[in-house]
Amino acid sequence: MKLYNSIIGLITILFLIGCAKDGLWNQDTEVQRGRVVGTLTSTEDGSPLSGVKILFERQTKASGANSFVDTVGTNAEGKFSYEIPFPNKVRVVLRDTGRYVADTAFVDVAEGTEYNIALQTAPRFGVAKVISTVVDQNGKPQPEIKVGLFLRESNNESYVAADTIMTNVQGQAAFENIAFPVNYMVKIVENPKAYEIDSVQNKLTSKQDVQVELKTRTKYGKGTIDLIAKNYHSLKALKGETVNIQVKSVFDEDFSAIKQYQLDANGKVSIPNFIYPAEIKITPTSTGHPFAPATFSLEESNIANGFTFEIRDLKPRYEKPVYTNLKVSTLDVGMTLANPTGIANDSKGNIYFSDGSGHKIIRVDRKGEAEVLISGSAGTVDGPLETATVNQVWGLIVDGDDNIYFVDNGASGSSHKVRKITFDAEGGGVVSTIAGSGASGGTNGVGTAATFNRPAGLAIDNDAQILYVGEWGGHRVRKIDLATKTVTTLMGTGAAANTEGFGVNAAINQPAIGLALSPDNKKLYVGGNASNSDPNSRIGVIDVSTGAFKFFVGNNGDYRAGAPRGMYITSSGDMIYSANAAALREIRIVNLNQTVGDARYTKLAGSGAGYIDGNALTAKFAGPLGITYNPWTGNWYIADGDGSTKNIRIMRSADID
Repeated sequence: MKLYNSIIGLITILFLIGCAKDGLWNQDTEVQRGRVVGTLTSTEDGSPLSGVKILFERQTKASGANSFVDTVGTNAEGKFSYEIPFPNKVRVVLRDTGRYVADTAFVDVAEGTEYNIALQTAPRFGVAKVISTVVDQNGKPQPEIKVGLFLRESNNESYVAADTIMTNVQGQAAFENIAFPVNYMVKIVENPKAYEIDSVQNKLTSKQDVQVELKTRTKYGKGTIDLIAKNYHSLKALKGETVNIQVKSVFDEDFSAIKQYQLDANGKVSIPNFIYPAEIKITPTSTGHPFAPATFSLEESNIANGFTFEIRDLKPRYEKPVYTNLKVSTLDVGMTLANPTGIANDSKGNIYFSDGSGHKIIRVDRKGEAEVLISGSAGTVDGPLETATVNQVWGLIVDGDDNIYFVDNGASGSSHKVRKITFDAEGGGVVSTIAGSGASGGTNGVGTAATFNRPAGLAIDNDAQILYVGEWGGHRVRKIDLATKTVTTLMGTGAAANTEGFGVNAAINQPAIGLALSPDNKKLYVGGNASNSDPNSRIGVIDVSTGAFKFFVGNNGDYRAGAPRGMYITSSGDMIYSANAAALREIRIVNLNQTVGDARYTKLAGSGAGYIDGNALTAKFAGPLGITYNPWTGNWYIADGDGSTKNIRIMRSADID
């Protein structure tokens, strides 16, 4: 039994030694602990002694021998503390005996509680004063700067913080009653983001006071800053918007509490006593229009020049278009256009349009800067945008991922294709063919096994991943399953006729660029080409689930469709289309809730062929084709490319600016 107990005891000792090596006694280890709390004071006057190292040891042998555990320093109030696992017999010793008289205390740590002790000592050789003066780069004393004193008895030890003092009006911080001999470091302990940090190290060896100089320079400033908010999409000032603003200066650990500010008529708000550099966080209010929270870093230059930032809406401000007080203007794209035809926009504020006979696809970004994405002679070469070609590109549309589908409508050569531009994260693009062999025809099939006859208009169901294609030359509406690239015929006999019915038994004459889905993706509207005097000038509607086709607008006296071209359906169920008949050149609106076959339109813009900007009803269009709407800005964009003047026109209500 004695042998058994001896073995168990030996195992326990080895375990304790292993734990010590593994840091079990370290303060941060998750074990049960007791806390030793002490105060070190002077035996001369009872004053607390700061910056003095206290040694903690624990008994490791029955004879009373102790092993080192750790050292801690006393703070400005002469206090120190340390946590240690229990049970433990602890010896607490004044470590800095080179300059202080030794003192020792013993603590039997038996449970997880607090054990209070008091140590007293006195300087062995006396005390001195360390006086620091803080000046700026011009030698001017700097008041209210925090200076710290750090001490160590030998070069082999680490410094212990002894005290921190704020400089007075003369820029001085005096540290008194420093026992010597001791190595000291005096250091500016302000935020290094706000001040340049300086320090001085030396050794205190006598009662003679020491004078040191520290230099600093402020890295921050204070002033009134003007914040100017613009809308990301329109780049217009946000007038009267109320926003939440939080600030985190170089002195702050976190952002301040939210404060609401109202932007003035110029989208501006001024914040006085703004400390820079700083970060500002701008978030929407609960009652305002939702936008994406944004954080910005501000520097000194922003105080003098103000800071303009962009707010990006989380939902369109003008989802429901405003039709009052419409004005027409011209978008300056900085180049001559041959035949702008199809037009669309993406979620980033870019506008894309096809320049048909110019064999180009052009992008205009939200700042109005135009870039030719595809340029060159007629062709249908796939590959990077830099080398790709198009042939009489007409309709185009943007999908939910901001990629572009477009058609090659050329009557001759390798054309008759549906193609796609896929963009990468860096903004580069690659062109690929989705469907169409390049030969004219009406064969269904998969991808390039199918054929088209001058495809013109496009509509996309992003949910079902279905692309609809109107054939100008084939008098059909085709359907492409984008997952499989399978092409089928939704409606049309292939003959130039206008016949209500189902699927391939129904007919429409030359479906043009006008092709649009209802907001629920259940009905597809298609415009048939004819002059306004022709009773066959119509807009039809297809039930995409059954293929049932009926005429929605047309053949009803004075309310003929007027040679419909571009077509756009708003989320609220209004169809806006361009009536391109030579005597009209109008932009019209049709409410889709009207009776099929007897729908009426209202004219929004246009007063006959020509080219005049201004009030919508007196403006003139050369030949409006494609049309699209940007619900983020409230702008309508019209490809006015079927006349002697070729441009992109803008229609917008002056009531929403």
